[in-house]
Amino acid sequence: MAERVGNSIARNKLESGENDTLCLCVHPAGVLYSGHDSCYMQWKDGKRIESVSLSGSVNSITTSPMNENFLSVSVDNAVILYDRRSTSKPVQEFRFNQEEINQISLNEKGNFLAACDDSGEVKIIDLESSKLYKTLTKHHTNICSGVQFRPTKPSELITGALDCTVIRWDYTRNQPLDKISMQLGEHDSYSINPPMVHAVSVAGHGNTFACGLGNGSVAVYKILGRNITRLACMKKLHGSCCSHLQHAQFSVDKGDCVLSGGNDGKVLVFQITEEVKEKEPSQSIVRKSASAKAVGKGKSKRKLPPDATSTKPVVDLEVTMSLPHGSKVNWITSSENGHVYVADQTQYISVYQIR
Repeated sequence: MAERVGNSIARNKLESGENDTLCLCVHPAGVLYSGHDSCYMQWKDGKRIESVSLSGSVNSITTSPMNENFLSVSVDNAVILYDRRSTSKPVQEFRFNQEEINQISLNEKGNFLAACDDSGEVKIIDLESSKLYKTLTKHHTNICSGVQFRPTKPSELITGALDCTVIRWDYTRNQPLDKISMQLGEHDSYSINPPMVHAVSVAGHGNTFACGLGNGSVAVYKILGRNITRLACMKKLHGSCCSHLQHAQFSVDKGDCVLSGGNDGKVLVFQITEEVKEKEPSQSIVRKSASAKAVGKGKSKRKLPPDATSTKPVVDLEVTMSLPHGSKVNWITSSENGHVYVADQTQYISVYQIR
């Protein structure tokens, strides 16, 4: 079923009742998930205990760390809020996005929700006032596939898109702080699988983030002050697109372990070592920030060190586990007790006990 050197990893299966499962979210009361028939269900002790039918494609589910009864789902271009204690009708519904939403994310305080969509835009919704707060636009030129708030930095979030770029935003000012091209310095041919960004994940401590790319690679970056450094890029970990990834919730600071799943049906667990986390950055990424637009308007361009465009990793990440899952991975998530949940193109949700 699954392999690990010197150990055996058991896989349990929860029957979803769907032909395939699009997304997952771990909740203290169970596991929430969605299928193509546009409903989400909640599991507890292996039993389906609640479901809500919706009309449309449910691509993302999120809950609040501040309120265990808060539940939000994206349905086509809408964000719908529920109270978990009574799901017969929604608490609120927002239709600020013009195109289909790919992911929604909630900040640490639970008062702002971000929704990225096929147009490349990100809508920031103020949940306290129930109004549109900001629209992050005109910087991604293709589908925006992932969005994550940056913990410990309440004004920042990270987005990734199929234009092969990742952007760090100050969403309170509607301003990109950094724009990173996944194609920068690469010499391989990507005519078949370009390094489009299919997923982003930010560590719990907020200082590193990871990107799952269309060429099967996983890139990890560190934010240190105004600079972003590529810590490692593990090329072609997956035989095809890395479809989803997450910093494991059971890891130290929710940041030293990353889970990835791919279209090749493989699930990987890899470790960010202490050497990587503590080592000072040796190269910076070229910044295409809003401040760069001032160049040519009387301000001098910030000089970069000779290796500023280098994509040579600081150190390789260690793959500690490879699970031959066997089906294309749609979503991967985890819980603090060491469980890894995998949604794929079968009627089952797989549960691996990693720790």
